[in-house]
Order: sequence, then structure tokens, then C-alpha cells
Amino acid sequence: PSFITHGAYPSTTRSADPSPSCLLNIFIYIQCCVTDKKCPRSFPASDFLTVEQDALLGEALAAPNSDTRHIWRRCYSLAVDGASSSTFHSLCDNKGPTLVVGATAGRIFGGYAAVSWTSRDSYRYSRDSWLFRIRDGANVLERTDQVIYPQHAQYSYSSYGPTFGGGNDLRIDSSMRTGYTNSHSYGRSA
Repeated sequence: PSFITHGAYPSTTRSADPSPSCLLNIFIYIQCCVTDKKCPRSFPASDFLTVEQDALLGEALAAPNSDTRHIWRRCYSLAVDGASSSTFHSLCDNKGPTLVVGATAGRIFGGYAAVSWTSRDSYRYSRDSWLFRIRDGANVLERTDQVIYPQHAQYSYSSYGPTFGGGNDLRIDSSMRTGYTNSHSYGRSA
């Protein structure tokens, strides 16, 4: 199983069943400013992350031993911007690092893209990208700590939503409503 789906998650979020539990809510954030750590939220526009989940992600994105916090603004929301990978690309390509946050049936998961998305049919190299999940009800963030194949860290293609890994470790489909996971390019050291 992939890192994201191992344990409490189902083996895939793709399903022929169109019920709401199989659909995703997708939000993509870009870094917009830096402030001190007294700022209460890293993702002020989030309408589904709890304060605790916001803090977990903010800490994961913070530079070690830093007294600053990055504030992120939403560049894409399925609910606001519509269900289209082309809209995602028009709003988020070439904007620098992004955080992709997905939610389905109460599960929070996603990935940090250390390099910009593009609409070109190409892989993006990065050793700094990672995937994460927040365990149901536990407010514990787990993340990958290695990109096994950094030459395949991200896949940019106009007909796909955000895609991490050469084996599509995390892929959001063109509708931005479904996706799937697979274990290939990301992992956790023992």
C-alpha cells in the first residue's frame, strides 16, 4: 500500500461509486508571506482544517530553529474555482512551492510540492517534496521523509491535477474530484 493509504485509509480514493465519501475536496496553497510564530494560523482561508491541523501543517512547513511562520494563501479550491485540472494549472502554475490538501470522508492528506507546477508533460526533480496524512481523530501528522526517485518527485501535465511521484504516489484526476495513490517514489526510512 502507499504511504497515504496505509493503515486507516482505503487503498484508493478512485471509485465507481459517486457517493460524497468518494469525492475529494481539494485546496492548493502558495506561500504569500512570512510572519512571527505568534500568528495563529498558517492557512487563514481554510474552511476545513481545524486549528490543530493547521498548526501541524504549519510546523511541518516551518524552517528548523526558526522564529517565523509562513502564511499561505489559497490559489485553487475545488468548491470556488470549479472541477478542472486546466483551472488548477491556470491558477497555480509557476507560482513556486505549493501545498496540496485533500479531504475525503473526514481524512486529510496531501503533498508539499517544492518546485512549481507547470502544464508541460514532464517530471519535476526535487529532494524536498513530501507527502502527508493526518490520522483520523488523532491530530497526528505523518509525512514521508525521503524521495526515493527525486527525478520523479512531481509530474506536471495539463490534463492531470497535482501528481506526485513516477508511479503516481498521489494523483488527482482531471476532474479534481477523484484520485488515487500508489507506492513508488516516496517513502519513509525505517
